[in-house]
Amino acid sequence: MNFDIEKSIEVLERTPLTIEALLDGLSKDWIYSVEEGEKWSVHRVVSHLIYGERTTWTPRLEMIMSNFPTKEFEPTDDVEEHFAKMESKSIRELIFQLKYLREINIDIVQAYNISSDDLNSTATHPELGVVTLKELLATWVVHDMAHLSQIARIMAKKFGEDVGPWKDQLGILNQ
Repeated sequence: MNFDIEKSIEVLERTPLTIEALLDGLSKDWIYSVEEGEKWSVHRVVSHLIYGERTTWTPRLEMIMSNFPTKEFEPTDDVEEHFAKMESKSIRELIFQLKYLREINIDIVQAYNISSDDLNSTATHPELGVVTLKELLATWVVHDMAHLSQIARIMAKKFGEDVGPWKDQLGILNQ
């Protein structure tokens, strides 16, 4: 499938709802456990998605769509400070915040009425070099999918040793 902004929005709209359906009301044991040898809990993943809503996706879209003579993304290097602020929030609070920010950001995307020509507009990423709007938007969708997969994997691995002989048949436990 070639990139399609409307199909992308279909996924972007559903990510917070999917997270809410999966996580809201779960015990802290589910929310704060981590995979062996890893640092990211489900709570941290949702905090990370909120960080992206605030600092990455639409601010960079707006930079690309701007008339600025130089279009260079700012590095996002305050993430640990963000995580520290989010630690005291419940998963329900994080989900509410993610839903709220995502709704605003989708409204921003739609307000630009992005054309196929706009998708080829560029800016410079501090590490990746020149990137297009299409690449940014496609990355946003894939980023959501990657973190939904990560959440599922973290949760599945809580019972990884308990599935006995089925472990080899459950690919998620071997990632």
